[in-house]
Amino acid sequence: MENHKTQPIIGQWTNTENVFVMGSSWSVDEEMIIPFINSGAIASKVIIAPHEVDEDHIQKIKKLLRVSTERFTEIDETTGIQSSTKVLILDCIGLLASAYQYGELAYVGGAFKTGLHNILEPAAFGLPVIFGPRYAKFPEAQLFIDEKIGQSIVDSDSFYKAYQHFSANDKISHRVYQFMQDKRGATAQIMHHFTR
Repeated sequence: MENHKTQPIIGQWTNTENVFVMGSSWSVDEEMIIPFINSGAIASKVIIAPHEVDEDHIQKIKKLLRVSTERFTEIDETTGIQSSTKVLILDCIGLLASAYQYGELAYVGGAFKTGLHNILEPAAFGLPVIFGPRYAKFPEAQLFIDEKIGQSIVDSDSFYKAYQHFSANDKISHRVYQFMQDKRGATAQIMHHFTR
């Protein structure tokens, strides 16, 4: 993606390891996915960027987690994020779009609640995207499903199947990049396709 900001502290922590990014998450998303993080079923490092970053919500996420966790706002810039940290919580706004560049796979929240958040941001970095069932108002989501670079899920079982499917596919990132390249400037094309 052009003109994206780097986050060297995050880059040093990920250090070419696989990273699962949970972006714009709501409580329903976190309660569904965090047990897989705690059990080790999600073996990679994890970035959680909740939709709401108020202190109550951050504390709720921390209570759910049973693995080593750091908050972005509490990182010591001289030492960085500990290499043993499993989960990084982005507890401030404005970092998610650039954090996707360190990921391999993304879950984007909102589609169990008010509506799906932005799935084009992770895809711009080659990440396949998993999301909930309420995506009808977001035509790009159906395109992702049709192109097999995105999956809609309805519960924890379908989430984990989608996670395993994308994690096992080492060519998926190339397919996502290719799709985004082919659809460059395609917001207008997508909207035209669904409104004609």
